[in-house]
Amino acid sequence: CQVIPLRNFLLAYQPPKERKPDPVLSTLAELFRKMYNPRNFKGLVSPHEFYQAIGKATSKKFYAKQQDPVAFFSWLMTYLHRKTKAKDGSSMIHDVFQGEVQVRMCPANDEARITESKEKSMLLTLELPDEPLFKDNLDFIPQVPLFNLLEKFNGEKPFETIAKGGE
Repeated sequence: CQVIPLRNFLLAYQPPKERKPDPVLSTLAELFRKMYNPRNFKGLVSPHEFYQAIGKATSKKFYAKQQDPVAFFSWLMTYLHRKTKAKDGSSMIHDVFQGEVQVRMCPANDEARITESKEKSMLLTLELPDEPLFKDNLDFIPQVPLFNLLEKFNGEKPFETIAKGGE
């Protein structure tokens, strides 16, 4: 709801008349229209229809039990991209969410061999610090400044990852 181009697209979305409407896209658009309806009773909206459509579209992968929210977001963005794709291959989802990250990599055993590339990305993950082992106060919620979490993207501090597939 906070991404204005996506919100406006979904509020104005009308399913095509020539074919059966996509259930996920239609129910998501209907959910947005209910949320932004000024005559909404007590500001309550049930996402039940959207939830049912997600369950059906994913063969109940994201249904009935708690799943990884990043996996769901990734699936939803890919799904919406496919369903809103224009003939030239572009979509409103990629126009709004896709960015570019410059990646500098070097093997741990040979720091002189640096390779640089620009990678397209739909989301960036942040490494959250571990929860403190001992809490002084039960109401205490540990807080970390966002800038500290974004340090892995500043190009100054190395961020180590383990290569997949023995690379």
